[in-house]
Amino acid sequence: MVLRRSPCCRYRKSSLSRTGIGQAAGGGTQLKVLLVVLCLALPFPAVADSLYPGPPAHAELMARRPGLAFDGWAPWRIDLDLLREVNREVNASMAYRSEARDAWGSGADCDDYAVRKLETLMAAGVPRGALRLAVGRVSGRGHAVLVVRDLWVLDNRRDDLYRLDGGEQVVDAPIIEAWEATGGAWDPAGGFANLAEHLQWARER
Repeated sequence: MVLRRSPCCRYRKSSLSRTGIGQAAGGGTQLKVLLVVLCLALPFPAVADSLYPGPPAHAELMARRPGLAFDGWAPWRIDLDLLREVNREVNASMAYRSEARDAWGSGADCDDYAVRKLETLMAAGVPRGALRLAVGRVSGRGHAVLVVRDLWVLDNRRDDLYRLDGGEQVVDAPIIEAWEATGGAWDPAGGFANLAEHLQWARER
């Protein structure tokens, strides 16, 4: 295993929290009332998905390059050799560089590695629906990776692949908080427990 000790991305907590919702709703009391109404009207997953804010830099990337937008889950027969090759080659081709302002797809920090791998796999014929950009945390710091078939993770900090379902012990693996959904939305994932059924579904396809 090759473990890369390059720093993780620095996502501001505001981009991965719901602090702005309370302000938009006019305060804590109004927010509580709104959430109660939503929870009564909709199944909880729908409420959670509608409230989770994705990284602003991701939205900017998709506005610049709409052809990269996630358009819904698609099946793909896993080719681990291809995934390993792309992960290793992209990791070797870029030199990590932190950014003063986060801009996906135009620098050389963790999200830029993930976007480059996305582009490379799409060019190799992997359907966009089998690829999701995902964000999470490593030791409390923000980090971005590419997830394939909702199961295999391509990470700029290591050249080997690993699985989201904990199929092997991985040192310092990120805790995935959210990943892309359709329409520019992001699905929240508050830890692997909330992904268990989804991961089981992904493994069977």
